Order: sequence, then structure tokens, then C-alpha cells
Amino acid sequence: MQALDAQVKVSKGYSDCGSLTAGHKFKLNNHPSKTLNTQYVIVSAQHEAEQTPDYASGSESAVPYESTFDCIPHGAGVPVFRPMLKTPKPVVNGTQTAVVVGPAGEEIFTDKYGRVKVNFHWDREYVPEMMAVIVRAVELYHGYHPRNFQLIALGIFLEPYGREKGRLGNISTGEGKSLITAMLAAAQALIDKNVDIVTSSQVLAIRNASDDPEEGYKEFFHLFGLKINNNCDDACENPRTGQIERKERYLQNEIIYGETAYFQRDILLTIFFSKDIRDRIGDILLVDEVDNMVIDNAEKTLYISHGTTDMRHLRDLFIQI
Repeated sequence: MQALDAQVKVSKGYSDCGSLTAGHKFKLNNHPSKTLNTQYVIVSAQHEAEQTPDYASGSESAVPYESTFDCIPHGAGVPVFRPMLKTPKPVVNGTQTAVVVGPAGEEIFTDKYGRVKVNFHWDREYVPEMMAVIVRAVELYHGYHPRNFQLIALGIFLEPYGREKGRLGNISTGEGKSLITAMLAAAQALIDKNVDIVTSSQVLAIRNASDDPEEGYKEFFHLFGLKINNNCDDACENPRTGQIERKERYLQNEIIYGETAYFQRDILLTIFFSKDIRDRIGDILLVDEVDNMVIDNAEKTLYISHGTTDMRHLRDLFIQI
């Protein structure tokens, strides 16, 4: 609109001043119409010059130099100059797929015009806004602003232009891995991803998924309308009702905390024993202390059949894999 407004009143002028250039301002004086005696800004200028006298005698030019320019009024109450856009508007040909988003628990959420909000798979410009919302949630829940290191780690994990196969971060003890993991899980769940978080122990999984105000994150996720639980507490281990309990938690919660073996157990029970608990991992897998899983506990295997020959003989092979 400003570019169009700037084209409403354009004046043309002629001069023999060689220093005229676009962007310079001047004030017009002694014009017969007093309303035109005001400040102007030059928006374009053309200069024409010819050599005089020429190589031939008697060929002097009457007007060896002349400049023409376009200008618009400058000052308070007049439109500011904006150039017209020349870059063609980008057009995406064909159909595009996207994820419909909205409040948790709603099958479909529309505005007053019946429209739904979607996130295109290629559009990640929402990351800075999402990080700002998550930072505010941390301040409300914990009472402090996340440390710069934690924000940098979150930004790197969410950065959209890297490899799609995953990210591996080196975060030292005491630098807040649990909070970084929780912030990252919230960011992924807010774009309609189911998140599994693998911890190094059952105790940590139960603690992080609890409503403990000091160490749990359930209330933090509730600020976003997200549901969270674990797959390894006493209710999940009940011999009679544990399998049903775990299945319901997988279905009803966007974020699940657990230790490696508990995720393995439910997937293998579904695939090999038709228990209908869960047949795959979530959309996003976050592994807290991945070195503990692939190094410290590399020799641990989950037995799904007691008829198998003692698998301790395969320990070295599993470690290499």
C-alpha cells in the first residue's frame, strides 16, 4: 500500500546540476504555485552529457549536459517512498499435504469462519515463536528463565535445515538435560507428534512424568494442554491389568516416559504374541543419556522366548551391532 501511495503525486524536473541522485532531498523555492514550494525527495534521476566542442570545429552543443528526475513530496503528512515490488509472488503448483493442529483433545478445531489451522511439513518458521512460548512456560512453572545453553541446545534440536535422520547432542551432567528434553518434547507434541522419551532408569521415567513440583514435568506439559505419563510404574506392572493400563496410556497421552526395556517389551509382545498393546515407537523418540543405552547397557537383551539357547554367548555380537 505504501508503494502505491507513493505513486499518487510524482513530479518531473529538469536541471543542469550534476550531483542529483536518487535519495537526495531538496527544497523548491519561487514556484508560481505556492503549494509546490516544499521539500522533495528524488526517487529517480537520469543524466545525459555529450562532449563539446566535438572533434570537428564549429560543432558545439547548445545543451552539453542535462539531468531529468522524478521526485515526490517529503515531510510530515505525505506518503513515505517505497519501491514497487518487482519480484513475482511465489506459487506452489499442485496439492500440498499438511498437519491440522489445534487444542489437545479436540477432534477438529475451527475459528469463527470455519477455518482450520495447519502446519505444512516444509514450513518451520514457527520455531522462534514456539521457543518463546516454551520459555514463558518454563518461567511460569519453574520461576526462572532457561539458561542460554539450554536454549541453544533446544534451538539446535529444532533447527529445520539439517539432516532429517536425527540429532545427537553432548550435554554434560548438571547442565539441565531433563529440562531440555521436556522443552523439546513439548515443541514436538505441539505440532501433533507423539513423543517417546527413553530414560536411563525406571526411577527417572516415573519421576519425570510425575506431578512432583520439584522434579516432575506433568504440570509443565499441562500448561500446553498436553497429556503425559509413563509405561513402567506399579500400575503398568500389575500382572492382571498392566497390559490394558499401558495400552490406554499409549493411546491417551501425547508424551510417554519409559526405560528402554519397557518400550521393547510392549512392541515385542504386540508383534510376536498378538497382545495389541503397541506395535511401534512414537513419531519422535528422545533418548536421554544415549551413551547409557548403547554402551553401559549394550549387553542387556530382552528375552521374548525362554526356549532360546543361552543368549549370553551372543553378548559380544550384540555389543558390536
